[in-house]
Amino acid sequence: PNPALGLRGIRFCLRHQKIFRSQLRALMRAGVEGNVSLLLPMISGLAEVQSVRRIMQELQQELQAAGLPHAADLPLGIMVETPAAVLIADALARECDFFSIGTNDLIHYLMAIDRNNLHVGYLNEALHPAVVRSLKRIIDSAHREGIGAAHYASRQRMTLTSLLVFLLHLQQLVDGLVAGHKARRQVHRSSLHELLEIGLLHLDI
Repeated sequence: PNPALGLRGIRFCLRHQKIFRSQLRALMRAGVEGNVSLLLPMISGLAEVQSVRRIMQELQQELQAAGLPHAADLPLGIMVETPAAVLIADALARECDFFSIGTNDLIHYLMAIDRNNLHVGYLNEALHPAVVRSLKRIIDSAHREGIGAAHYASRQRMTLTSLLVFLLHLQQLVDGLVAGHKARRQVHRSSLHELLEIGLLHLDI
């Protein structure tokens, strides 16, 4: 069996709920002392996020009944790293408080490669059109629902992909400004749009 496609991340948590509930309970208790957020890895569908929210509601009721201090509403986000999550990013954005984009695993799954296999290393490419279009879909979905979409990657991939994610966020910002100031059509010809064209046009998104 391939462990990268097996019982890991949220799949393991929901299969072993006794362990998961104990961890969630501890996080909710810790939430009264500082900023705590919950990030769910390996999400493939809405039902997984909804199951976690249901468990958190049950734990909140238990903690409240026991008179124990706890954070009632921890921000709940997901690591967007599976093709399934990309394709339903719009629906997931309505269920989540934030996205974190896991580009290492996302490329791994999108390109159907083992990134540790040198024979297919040439496919481990952050600027492949499929990767870029996926990033744009994720960020567009997050912006439409008003949630954040941060980037998570290894240090080796951080600079290039982080720049791309920044440009995609910037494109959303500029598009919003232009939509809000339709009379000022010169904004379309601004140096900011020129920067975006230079950074994104050759990526065919």
